[in-house]
Amino acid sequence: MYERGYGMANLELGVPITPASVFHVASISKQFTAMSILLLAQRGQLSLDDEARKYITEMPDYGSPLTIWHLLTHTSGLRDVFLLHEVAAPRDDVFDNDAIVKILAHQRGLERFALRHPGLSSIPRRPTVHPSLPFAGIQ
Repeated sequence: MYERGYGMANLELGVPITPASVFHVASISKQFTAMSILLLAQRGQLSLDDEARKYITEMPDYGSPLTIWHLLTHTSGLRDVFLLHEVAAPRDDVFDNDAIVKILAHQRGLERFALRHPGLSSIPRRPTVHPSLPFAGIQ
């Protein structure tokens, strides 16, 4: 198998891209997550009106439904997890999807009618949070 990296991972430090380079995909994964969810909805495996807590069980009850539709349209009222992570006390833990869900789960109350960034940030790499959602089988 041919493996090679092209370009620079860090121009300032002169670090080249190698086959072992890891990149934070950030918002690039959101459209794939959204399309996977829409395919599942089309197949009747979930409803866009389902509460997010059905699939992300760590989410608290906010007093009003927080649906998959809210996450897809960034109208969930959830606060920006990246900002919350930055202002939190310094920790040694990794900022991965489990950390994102943990931050979201500790939010109290929603800021409805405000467009918010974390909509799909809470679910991209959690394809198996609910046994009825076999993301890996989507083709």
